[in-house]
Amino acid sequence: MFNDKELLLRASKGDREAFRMIVEAHKDRVYRALFGVLRSREDALDISQDIFLKLYQRLPKMDTGIHLASWLYRVAVNAGIDQYRKRRREKKVSLDESLPLASKVDPKSQIENKELVERFYQALSQIGKKHSRILVLREIQGLDYDSIAKVLNCSMGTVMSRLYYARRKVVNVLGDDFYEI
Repeated sequence: MFNDKELLLRASKGDREAFRMIVEAHKDRVYRALFGVLRSREDALDISQDIFLKLYQRLPKMDTGIHLASWLYRVAVNAGIDQYRKRRREKKVSLDESLPLASKVDPKSQIENKELVERFYQALSQIGKKHSRILVLREIQGLDYDSIAKVLNCSMGTVMSRLYYARRKVVNVLGDDFYEI
Protein backbone atom coordinates (compact mmCIF):
# COMPACT_ATOMS: atom_id res chain seq x y z
CA MET A 1 0.00 0.00 0.00
CA PHE A 2 1.28 3.45 -0.88
CA ASN A 3 1.09 6.53 1.32
CA ASP A 4 -0.11 9.92 0.11
CA LYS A 5 3.41 11.27 -0.37
CA GLU A 6 4.40 8.38 -2.65
CA LEU A 7 1.11 8.62 -4.56
CA LEU A 8 1.52 12.38 -5.03
CA LEU A 9 5.03 11.89 -6.33
CA ARG A 10 3.90 9.19 -8.78
CA ALA A 11 0.84 11.19 -9.85
CA SER A 12 2.91 14.34 -10.39
CA LYS A 13 4.99 12.31 -12.87
CA GLY A 14 1.87 11.35 -14.84
CA ASP A 15 0.87 8.08 -13.16
CA ARG A 16 -2.92 8.06 -13.58
CA GLU A 17 -3.38 4.99 -11.40
CA ALA A 18 -1.67 6.81 -8.53
CA PHE A 19 -4.06 9.74 -8.99
CA ARG A 20 -7.04 7.36 -9.04
CA MET A 21 -5.81 5.90 -5.74
CA ILE A 22 -5.58 9.41 -4.24
CA VAL A 23 -9.16 10.16 -5.30
CA GLU A 24 -10.43 6.83 -3.92
CA ALA A 25 -8.65 7.40 -0.61
CA HIS A 26 -9.99 10.93 -0.08
CA LYS A 27 -13.26 11.34 -1.99
CA ASP A 28 -15.57 10.46 0.91
CA ARG A 29 -13.89 12.85 3.33
CA VAL A 30 -13.96 15.70 0.81
CA TYR A 31 -17.63 15.01 0.10
CA ARG A 32 -18.53 14.92 3.82
CA ALA A 33 -16.72 18.22 4.42
CA LEU A 34 -18.64 19.86 1.59
CA PHE A 35 -21.98 18.35 2.55
CA GLY A 36 -21.48 19.52 6.13
CA VAL A 37 -21.28 23.09 4.90
CA LEU A 38 -23.74 23.02 2.00
CA ARG A 39 -26.33 20.43 3.04
CA SER A 40 -26.81 19.71 -0.67
CA ARG A 41 -25.80 16.36 -2.13
CA GLU A 42 -25.59 17.68 -5.68
CA ASP A 43 -23.48 20.71 -4.79
CA ALA A 44 -21.16 18.60 -2.62
CA LEU A 45 -20.64 16.08 -5.45
CA ASP A 46 -20.05 18.81 -8.06
CA ILE A 47 -17.56 20.71 -5.95
CA SER A 48 -15.80 17.47 -4.94
CA GLN A 49 -15.12 16.81 -8.61
CA ASP A 50 -13.88 20.37 -9.06
CA ILE A 51 -11.47 19.96 -6.14
CA PHE A 52 -9.96 16.78 -7.56
CA LEU A 53 -9.73 18.39 -11.00
CA LYS A 54 -7.91 21.32 -9.40
CA LEU A 55 -5.55 18.89 -7.66
CA TYR A 56 -4.89 17.07 -10.94
CA GLN A 57 -4.12 20.33 -12.73
CA ARG A 58 -1.71 21.38 -9.97
CA LEU A 59 0.11 18.05 -9.72
CA PRO A 60 3.16 19.02 -11.81
CA LYS A 61 3.84 22.00 -9.51
CA MET A 62 2.55 20.48 -6.27
CA ASP A 63 4.76 20.14 -3.21
CA THR A 64 4.75 16.37 -2.67
CA GLY A 65 5.67 16.91 0.98
CA ILE A 66 2.31 18.45 1.92
CA HIS A 67 -0.12 16.65 4.19
CA LEU A 68 -2.60 15.84 1.43
CA ALA A 69 -5.60 15.00 3.64
CA SER A 70 -5.35 18.34 5.44
CA TRP A 71 -4.85 20.25 2.19
CA LEU A 72 -7.89 18.61 0.57
CA TYR A 73 -10.03 19.17 3.65
CA ARG A 74 -9.02 22.83 3.86
CA VAL A 75 -9.76 23.33 0.16
CA ALA A 76 -13.13 21.56 0.55
CA VAL A 77 -14.24 23.63 3.54
CA ASN A 78 -13.19 26.87 1.85
CA ALA A 79 -14.94 25.89 -1.39
CA GLY A 80 -18.05 24.94 0.58
CA ILE A 81 -18.14 28.26 2.43
CA ASP A 82 -17.60 30.15 -0.84
CA GLN A 83 -20.42 28.23 -2.52
CA TYR A 84 -22.73 28.80 0.44
CA ARG A 85 -22.06 32.53 0.31
CA LYS A 86 -22.68 32.52 -3.43
CA ARG A 87 -26.00 30.76 -2.94
CA ARG A 88 -26.96 33.28 -0.26
CA ARG A 89 -26.19 36.16 -2.62
CA GLU A 90 -28.31 34.53 -5.28
CA LYS A 91 -31.07 33.94 -2.71
CA LYS A 92 -31.46 30.32 -3.72
CA VAL A 93 -30.96 28.75 -0.31
CA SER A 94 -33.79 26.47 0.70
CA LEU A 95 -34.40 25.94 4.38
CA ASP A 96 -35.48 22.40 3.57
CA GLU A 97 -31.88 21.61 2.56
CA SER A 98 -30.55 22.95 5.84
CA LEU A 99 -32.19 20.44 8.15
CA PRO A 100 -32.87 16.73 8.01
CA LEU A 101 -36.52 15.80 8.05
CA ALA A 102 -37.83 14.97 11.49
CA SER A 103 -40.90 12.76 11.44
CA LYS A 104 -41.87 13.00 15.11
CA VAL A 105 -41.18 16.69 15.72
CA ASP A 106 -44.07 19.06 15.98
CA PRO A 107 -44.33 21.71 13.23
CA LYS A 108 -43.58 24.58 15.61
CA SER A 109 -40.26 22.98 16.62
CA GLN A 110 -39.38 22.31 12.99
CA ILE A 111 -39.98 25.95 12.11
CA GLU A 112 -37.93 27.15 15.08
CA ASN A 113 -35.06 24.78 14.18
CA LYS A 114 -35.08 25.93 10.55
CA GLU A 115 -35.02 29.54 11.67
CA LEU A 116 -32.14 28.83 14.04
CA VAL A 117 -30.10 27.07 11.33
CA GLU A 118 -30.81 29.90 8.88
CA ARG A 119 -29.74 32.50 11.43
CA PHE A 120 -26.55 30.55 12.16
CA TYR A 121 -25.63 30.37 8.45
CA GLN A 122 -26.40 34.05 8.07
CA ALA A 123 -24.10 34.78 11.00
CA LEU A 124 -21.35 32.68 9.36
CA SER A 125 -21.54 34.85 6.28
CA GLN A 126 -21.10 37.98 8.43
CA ILE A 127 -18.21 37.04 10.71
CA GLY A 128 -15.38 36.66 8.19
CA LYS A 129 -13.76 33.70 6.53
CA LYS A 130 -11.21 32.93 9.26
CA HIS A 131 -13.85 32.67 11.95
CA SER A 132 -16.59 31.04 9.89
CA ARG A 133 -14.14 28.36 8.72
CA ILE A 134 -13.24 27.37 12.28
CA LEU A 135 -16.89 27.25 13.35
CA VAL A 136 -17.73 25.01 10.40
CA LEU A 137 -14.91 22.65 11.30
CA ARG A 138 -15.91 22.48 14.97
CA GLU A 139 -19.67 22.93 15.09
CA ILE A 140 -20.77 21.43 11.77
CA GLN A 141 -18.02 18.91 11.01
CA GLY A 142 -17.46 18.03 14.67
CA LEU A 143 -13.67 17.96 14.44
CA ASP A 144 -11.64 18.01 17.64
CA TYR A 145 -9.14 20.80 18.30
CA ASP A 146 -6.14 18.73 17.22
CA SER A 147 -7.74 17.88 13.86
CA ILE A 148 -8.70 21.51 13.30
CA ALA A 149 -5.12 22.57 14.02
CA LYS A 150 -3.87 20.12 11.37
CA VAL A 151 -6.45 21.23 8.79
CA LEU A 152 -5.71 24.93 9.35
CA ASN A 153 -1.98 24.35 9.82
CA CYS A 154 -1.85 26.26 13.10
CA SER A 155 -1.29 25.59 16.78
CA MET A 156 -3.87 24.25 19.22
CA GLY A 157 -3.76 27.59 21.06
CA THR A 158 -4.61 29.43 17.84
CA VAL A 159 -7.56 27.07 17.29
CA MET A 160 -8.89 27.69 20.79
CA SER A 161 -8.45 31.44 20.47
CA ARG A 162 -10.08 31.67 17.04
CA LEU A 163 -12.95 29.46 18.14
CA TYR A 164 -13.54 31.62 21.19
CA TYR A 165 -13.60 34.83 19.14
CA ALA A 166 -15.69 33.21 16.39
CA ARG A 167 -18.32 32.23 18.96
CA ARG A 168 -18.28 35.74 20.41
CA LYS A 169 -18.86 37.18 16.94
CA VAL A 170 -21.81 34.84 16.42
CA VAL A 171 -23.24 35.93 19.76
CA ASN A 172 -22.87 39.56 18.65
CA VAL A 173 -24.82 38.77 15.49
CA LEU A 174 -27.43 36.41 16.94
CA GLY A 175 -27.69 37.37 20.58
CA ASP A 176 -26.71 35.78 23.87
CA ASP A 177 -29.15 32.89 23.63
CA PHE A 178 -27.30 31.20 20.79
CA TYR A 179 -24.07 30.24 22.59
CA GLU A 180 -23.20 29.98 26.21
CA ILE A 181 -19.65 31.26 26.40
